[in-house]
Amino acid sequence: MGEQVKAPASAHYLFADLPTVTQFNHLTNLDVSDVTDMSGMFANNPGVTTMAITGWDTRNVTSMDAMFNSNSALETVKLGRLETPKLTRMQIMFALDSHLTDLDLSGLDTAGVTNNYMMLSNDYNLENLGNWQGTGSTSYLMGYTQISNLHQLTLSPQIKLTKGTFFNLDTTHYPLLDTEIYTGKWENVQDKYVPAGTPGKRAYTTSELEALYDGTHTDELSGNETYQWEPLLTPEKENGAPVTVHYQDQDGKTIKEDDQLTGKLDETFTVEAPTIDGYTLQDTQGVTSGTYTTEPQSVTFVYQKDADESSNSSSSSSTTTPSGDTNSGGGSSTDSSSTTGSSSSENSSSLESSGSANLVKPKMSVTAVKKIGFYRTATFSAKNRLKWFPKQTRTKWPQFVVVKTAYSKKGLLRYQVKDVNKGSKTYGKRGYITTQQAYVRGTYATTKPKTIKVVKGLNGYRDVKLSRKQTHYRQGQRLAVKKLVRHNLTTRYLLKNGQYVSANLNFSQAVK
Repeated sequence: MGEQVKAPASAHYLFADLPTVTQFNHLTNLDVSDVTDMSGMFANNPGVTTMAITGWDTRNVTSMDAMFNSNSALETVKLGRLETPKLTRMQIMFALDSHLTDLDLSGLDTAGVTNNYMMLSNDYNLENLGNWQGTGSTSYLMGYTQISNLHQLTLSPQIKLTKGTFFNLDTTHYPLLDTEIYTGKWENVQDKYVPAGTPGKRAYTTSELEALYDGTHTDELSGNETYQWEPLLTPEKENGAPVTVHYQDQDGKTIKEDDQLTGKLDETFTVEAPTIDGYTLQDTQGVTSGTYTTEPQSVTFVYQKDADESSNSSSSSSTTTPSGDTNSGGGSSTDSSSTTGSSSSENSSSLESSGSANLVKPKMSVTAVKKIGFYRTATFSAKNRLKWFPKQTRTKWPQFVVVKTAYSKKGLLRYQVKDVNKGSKTYGKRGYITTQQAYVRGTYATTKPKTIKVVKGLNGYRDVKLSRKQTHYRQGQRLAVKKLVRHNLTTRYLLKNGQYVSANLNFSQAVK
């Protein structure tokens, strides 16, 4: 059929009963704009396996009764977008198509259909009835037959099912569906990992499913939903797509080999930016916590290369006490001693003599456990204060990366830090904060507790790099610690079960 051919008003069994035909080609060249009756049009063609009806002008068609009836080898039918505003009849339209597995009727306007009796009768292998928006009666849509393979249905909110649509589909009527395998209910595929009988799980008997889609619950339904036979044994969750972690400088160059996190679907993951020698974290692109999905995800940590500085401290030989030099809490300092600034290579004992024990090294992270100020210079005053960081709950403690140490004009030791708190108005900027341990301390644990309690979701990993996730620990869980392990400039807890978890004190706390 190479040229346009005009079909008659009645195409009743026009291409039917052709036992040697295996394929219909060039159907787009058939002008069906005047056709009102397509009943039996392609019926009883046992050699045809696929049909594609697209681009037809079907606005005058009123009947598609038996249109594809008795095509025993037919596996797929593509109807495309067909305007059928006058269509009223679809009786036995696909009946006796025993190899038909998937049927998408979303391209048909079935709002006016009043008769689709036994439309899918004896379609034994039909697995998916998707996107149908029929509004007429669906009484005995499947006929009186037992549809053994119809284990999955995709239904739209617009469909209007009536009692008896899916005749004899549950295990109480159809013993071939093994009651030792299936519960006899349809489960929403989104709940397929929820055990049978769990309160709130969307699982329905055939009658309940028909009632849910009877046209009175459209407000409760959102988009197409797929249902399948509910098994007695809940399947193990499939692996989700991996989360790839990239480490780059500001030019997009890789500065550390990528890491890849894996886990089961819907399990949670958390990614922490590691400390990399010679670099300071500048930005984070992507979500650092979430759940594994079927789609790959990625996180990119962007670092800035540190400047090459021979000295990282401020110095002063003045014995004058400047006005406004304040301590960490914002009050006036009473320190009147003179001092000469020293380099960052000073050992901890000499630094501790300035009143800041357990000083954190450059490139390590510190946490503010009380309200602190963030200042332009090492000499604190209201004038050069950039902002306050108020006291927060443990899981929200502000964090900073130490760049170097410095002294105020009065000789008070300070940290020069970078603000790495997303959402902060000074995010990414450098400033100065106190070193007093009552206000600021290292983000990571430095001693081993016997037990920790999770205060924020914490993942357990197989290795110290935290790159192979094994378990997710929820808030409130207590974990027995075997030892504290250093990793670069951070620490990890090695649990007695052999897993590693972050020793970030925002996520857990020591308990007896």
